[in-house]
Amino acid sequence: MAAFNGLSLENMTRGQGWRFTDLGRRLERSLFLLTVFQHTMVTPCRDETRPDETRLLEALLETADSAITYRRRYLGTVQPAPVLDLLVTDETNPRALVYQVRALAEHVERLPRAGGEALRTAEERTAIAALAHLRMAVPEELAAVGLHGERVQLADLLGQLGEELVSLSDTVTQSYLSHAATTRPLSGYGSGGPW
Repeated sequence: MAAFNGLSLENMTRGQGWRFTDLGRRLERSLFLLTVFQHTMVTPCRDETRPDETRLLEALLETADSAITYRRRYLGTVQPAPVLDLLVTDETNPRALVYQVRALAEHVERLPRAGGEALRTAEERTAIAALAHLRMAVPEELAAVGLHGERVQLADLLGQLGEELVSLSDTVTQSYLSHAATTRPLSGYGSGGPW
């Protein structure tokens, strides 16, 4: 996979084939990050043996290839709000969720349109909505733990983004990748119909 990734980055011309390849890669990475955040960040693991989340947050940073960036930028101990800032809302971090969604929005905007239509497509509206949700997110609010021991705002954001990304995948598939031809009724066959 690493060799294919390098090949597509270095040698593939930037045509529609590359765009769909990169779009799929960005979708998969976004959905992976959503799943990881849902299973690690929504409900903080706090018990007698682990009173803080430091080890979990460090593992999350390693998984997202962002541990060095975090240490260089924040210098202090690992905290939930800066981790969410780096991995969810930082548009300069190529491993951040917002970076992936921004790339998705750019790809969708450049997809061919039927008849040169000027209106936004369903794919564009979905990608723009997902990007807006991420850009409006406040890391400190996402990191806040509610009364029931969960990060409610983070859970809501991840749920909304999950729906939008799956919808984006479905609409792109239906608009560009579905090759199902319309069926012809058999009743007209042989009765002087058009075929």
